[in-house]
Amino acid sequence: MKDNGFDIGLIDACRSNDRKAQEKLYRYFFAKLLPMIRRYAINEDDIISIFNDGMLKVFTQLDSFTGKGNFEGWVRKIVLNSLYNYFRKYNIKVKIFELHDYDKSLNGSGTSVLDDMYYEDLLKYLNILPKRSSEIFRMYVLDGYTHKEIAVKLDISEGTSKWHVFKAKEQLAKTIKLNIAGYE
Repeated sequence: MKDNGFDIGLIDACRSNDRKAQEKLYRYFFAKLLPMIRRYAINEDDIISIFNDGMLKVFTQLDSFTGKGNFEGWVRKIVLNSLYNYFRKYNIKVKIFELHDYDKSLNGSGTSVLDDMYYEDLLKYLNILPKRSSEIFRMYVLDGYTHKEIAVKLDISEGTSKWHVFKAKEQLAKTIKLNIAGYE
């Protein structure tokens, strides 16, 4: 029987510590959630570690899933929380080197403002961008897609992809500069 698109039998088998069922669930979400984690983490070992931590929590907390709501959304939320915990635990700062062209050491200390940017700050700034520019910027900078791959995936030209990334970098740099000027 399926509930919200998921086989309840598979979920029950995972609750009973059936290793094959757990592996099937793990593999299903591995393919679905790794791209989400890759948007924010660069190191492949960290990406796998974050995912494994999230899935361990899923398996240990499976009894708390009552069947109300979407199971995939529940798993996604747990894995996303593992990603947030990872960044909090290691106090990781996000570095986007592609923006340095626009940065010009705005903080006056000779170091890049972007060297001090935290993960949460970057997400806040990306949400300010127009939706399409933000999407293409994330794909190019965070997910590592080429302009050609983006063009094919979104059915746009490579030039359009490059323009969106350029405009996103430009707008992010201006926004960062304005925010820094406001704190000085």
